[in-house]
Amino acid sequence: MSIKKRSEPEKKEPVVKKQTKPVKTETKSVSKPQQPTKQQPTKQQPTKQQPKQPQQQPIKSALKKTEPLPTVKVEKKAEPIKTNNNNNKSTKKTKEVITQSISVGCYENSILGFDATYVGGIAEEGFEVDLQMKYGYSSHTGCVKALASTKNILVSSSTDETLKVYNLKKKVEFGQLAKHEGFVTSIEFYKNTHMFAGSMDNTISVWRVSDWECLKVMSGSKGAINSISIHPSGKVALSVSKDRRLFLWDLTKGTSAHFLKFKSEGFIVQWSPSGEHYAVVFKDKVVVYNSSNFEELVSLEFKLQILAIKFLDDHTLMVGGEDKLLTFIDYKNGGKITKQLMGHDNRIKGIDILKFKGVDKTYVVTISSDGLIIVWNPTETILPVGCAETGFRLTTVSVGQISHVKSIDSDDEDEDDEDDINNNSNSEDDEIDSEEEEAIANQPTKKMKVNIEMEDEDDDEEDEVEDEDDEDDDGEEGDEDDEEEDDEEDDE
Repeated sequence: MSIKKRSEPEKKEPVVKKQTKPVKTETKSVSKPQQPTKQQPTKQQPTKQQPKQPQQQPIKSALKKTEPLPTVKVEKKAEPIKTNNNNNKSTKKTKEVITQSISVGCYENSILGFDATYVGGIAEEGFEVDLQMKYGYSSHTGCVKALASTKNILVSSSTDETLKVYNLKKKVEFGQLAKHEGFVTSIEFYKNTHMFAGSMDNTISVWRVSDWECLKVMSGSKGAINSISIHPSGKVALSVSKDRRLFLWDLTKGTSAHFLKFKSEGFIVQWSPSGEHYAVVFKDKVVVYNSSNFEELVSLEFKLQILAIKFLDDHTLMVGGEDKLLTFIDYKNGGKITKQLMGHDNRIKGIDILKFKGVDKTYVVTISSDGLIIVWNPTETILPVGCAETGFRLTTVSVGQISHVKSIDSDDEDEDDEDDINNNSNSEDDEIDSEEEEAIANQPTKKMKVNIEMEDEDDDEEDEVEDEDDEDDDGEEGDEDDEEEDDEEDDE
C-alpha cells in the first residue's frame, strides 16, 4: 500500500525525478519511520511535531538550493573563525627581552646592580639613559677587585680569595669557583661559552660556562698576573704580570707561545676590536702595538697614573685615571688627543661600553672613587647623558645583558616582529645554549640582598692599612700607599 501513495507525488512533480540521486542518499535515514509520508500534504501542523521537523527541513532546503551550493560559501566563512582562534592563542606567546645591566664593585666588599634603559631625553633631567638600582649584595669580606659579565651571568673576585658566580636573571648567588691559591686579579669572558681568570698565583684558569668545569690552568709567568685579554677570534690571549713580561698564550693548546720583556711593569693589556692592535698600560704611559710584528705603533705619556682603558673602536682608545678625565686618543693618527670629558671629582677606576638594540649610538660608562656612575655620548655632547650616585668608593665595572621572558599581545605582535627583524645583529654572540642555561639554573642558589649596610670609616681605614698592597685609599692616603708600593717594587 505504501508504494501506491508514493507514486502519486512522483507524477505531479516531474522535476524531482531528475534529482532522485541526491534524494536517495538522504532518504535512507527517513525511510525507517512511515509517518513522514503521511505528513507531506499536511503543512499546517509544524508546531505539533517540532522534534521531527529538523530532520525534514535540511532535506527540503537541500533540494531547493542545490544550484547555488550554499555549503561552499559556509566553508569560506569558516576560515576567518579559525584565524580568530589563532589570534587568541597568540596572546599566550612569549618573547625574550634583553635588558642592559651595569654591575659595579666597591671597597665596601659589595656589588651593586643597575638596569640601564634608553629613554632618549624623556627623563626629567634630560638624560638619554636612565639608571635604576635593582640589587645590592654584600658578597665578599674583602675589596671587590674584578667583575665580568655575560648574558645572565656575573662573576666577581675579591681580596678574600673567593671567586663567586651569580645569576643576574634570578638575582641569586649560586656558587664559588676554587682553583687558585691567591685572589683573582682579572676576569674576562669569551662570548658566552668560556671564562678566563688571572690570579696572584702566576696562573690563568680556563672555565667552561655550561657546567663551570676548569678545563685548563696555564702557567709560565714568574709573577702575579695583572691583566688578561682574549683575542676576538678566541684562539690566543695576552697577559701582563709583575715579572714585567707580556705573554702570548695559544688557547688551542693551552700553552705559552711567546713572551716579551718590558723595562717596567705592565698593569693593563687589551686587544682592539679587530685584533690588529693591542694596548699596554704602564704606570704613567700607554703604548699601542701592532699584533703582527709586536712593534710599537704609538706611545703617549701622562702626568698621573693610568687606571683604566677601553677601545671605543678601531681608531679610538679611551683612557682614564688619576687626572679625573676621560681622554680619547686617535692611536692611528700619531696618538692625537681628540677629546677630553670631565665629570668626576675623583680618579676614574673603570670604563666600559654600553649599547642598546635598535639604537644607533655607542655610550660609554665610567665609574670613579667619588661613587658616581656616569654615562657619556661622546659623539654628540660633552655632557653626561646618564648618572647614578651610589655612595660607595667604586673599584670595577662590567656591562652585561639580562634576558626576560615577556608575553606578546595580539595587537603588538606585528610591532614585535619588526623589532626582531631590526635587531638580529650579533644574535649568536648574545645567546646561550639551552643546555648551558639549564645547567646554570639547576645549581644551588643563594638570594642576593637588596640593602647594603655601610661600614664605619674607622673600620675601613683599618682594613685598608692591612691591605695596602691591594687597595688604594681616597685622596692623599691613596697617593701615599701607591708611593709605598712603588718603593717596595723598586727595592725588589
